[in-house]
Amino acid sequence: MNIELILTALFLIIVGWAVLRGLMRGFGRQLVHICLTVVAAVIAFVLTLSLSDTICSLFTPESIKGFVAGLGAESGSVNLEVIADYLSSIETLVMLPVGVLLTPFVFMGIFALLNVLVGIFNGILCTVFGIAKPEGEAPKMIIGAAVGLVEGLLVAIIFFLPFAGVLNVADRSVDAVRGKDGDRYAVVVDTYDEYCGGLSDHFAMKLSLSCGNFILDKFATITVDDHEVNLRDECVEVADVVIEFSTLGKIDYSALTEDNKAALRSAVTALENSEYLTILMSGILRDMGRAFVDGVIPVSAPAPYDIILNPAITMFATSDENNFISDVDTLLDVYFILSDSGILKSFGQEGQENAMRDAFIVKDDNGETTINKIVGKLNQNEHMRPIVKSITDMSLMMLSGSLGTDVNVVETYDSVKNGMQEVIAIDRNAYTDEEYKAIRNETLNNTLIENNITLTPEEVDGIGDYIDEHYGEDNELTDEEFNDIIFSYYDVYMQLQSEGSENP
Repeated sequence: MNIELILTALFLIIVGWAVLRGLMRGFGRQLVHICLTVVAAVIAFVLTLSLSDTICSLFTPESIKGFVAGLGAESGSVNLEVIADYLSSIETLVMLPVGVLLTPFVFMGIFALLNVLVGIFNGILCTVFGIAKPEGEAPKMIIGAAVGLVEGLLVAIIFFLPFAGVLNVADRSVDAVRGKDGDRYAVVVDTYDEYCGGLSDHFAMKLSLSCGNFILDKFATITVDDHEVNLRDECVEVADVVIEFSTLGKIDYSALTEDNKAALRSAVTALENSEYLTILMSGILRDMGRAFVDGVIPVSAPAPYDIILNPAITMFATSDENNFISDVDTLLDVYFILSDSGILKSFGQEGQENAMRDAFIVKDDNGETTINKIVGKLNQNEHMRPIVKSITDMSLMMLSGSLGTDVNVVETYDSVKNGMQEVIAIDRNAYTDEEYKAIRNETLNNTLIENNITLTPEEVDGIGDYIDEHYGEDNELTDEEFNDIIFSYYDVYMQLQSEGSENP
């Protein structure tokens, strides 16, 4: 049977039954009944709001911790009660399905239950106040039927409201991608139009939505992290994200095409457009970062990549909705660079290390290496700059050949940086050019040797020339400037390693 016919039949049954009951009650008894029905709707609305808050409060870290404690916090080697402290985002997570999907149905259910009491109270009040049924009084019966019609419309609106709300969100979600370029959305749009396209245009749905829109917005409006968010609008954004990512198709993520990049960028933009998802995802990253930093969830990486791990995790531990978008954009840019360079292609292949080395030092048309392009992107994002210093630490460890965990990377970093500061502090005017270069290179070489870094005289001279060219006398060398010097000669290490692997 056609679903539109079913909706029409249900609507007519609800309204027709109310009209018939109003005809039988008469004006007086029907007036009392509709007043009680309105009171029932108000009570159901208030109770639903309270119940919605109660449901969400069940998913706070404190509530989960108490629940786990009641069950027994230990599960194998994992302390579930401790982990509960790092689940602050779970309440935000459940707010969307509760606010958009659950509460309208709860409202309808509570209203239906209260309507059973309405009939009882109606009989009691009419008896107390002496309001009798009409006995063949046509005017009272006709007016009662008219009041019953109004009540029937009210009941029908509340009955259809949850379904109208879901359809409205679905319609808006599909419309969000309907207007976008690209045929990859066609399957989603065509399927929806085929099975659900006409439902939202049904008069019962349109009437319910137009009259109950305020109620749906009230159920869906929440305050999260000091932001007032309409979850109905956010649900459209979330659906847009889901559709975007689900329609990416078969992509070779190790070697992206320009179309692949455009599709990924579109999906990420959809993610960033959602205030709810921005708050939620940044909160999840923050919770995970805190858990890693505090050692609740152990994480490790092989040397020398473990040097980068801690600052990366610490960065996530300070994630919030303000830096989340810029972090995602930066990571996507870095991912595109890794894809273009061929580094991702080298994973799992024979000769992986050599292929990665070559990919890291390959230069573009402007003479810029892959590693420098990555660092350049990271440096543009203040929140991610600590990772740059860690990459420098890793580079220094690799240059020195000291990849063991006993190496103090902080001391090495400071030692090499101070040595380069001594080079900058040399008074050039006190020496001839040849004397200055000799003293400069000796000072620089001594610093490198002290940190187990051995380079050829030509390489040391090249680093010295780079310092002279970019950093003048009395220049106070910042971490960022020091990182720049190291990365400008990172390819020196790569070339040495490549030559060493070819001539063992």
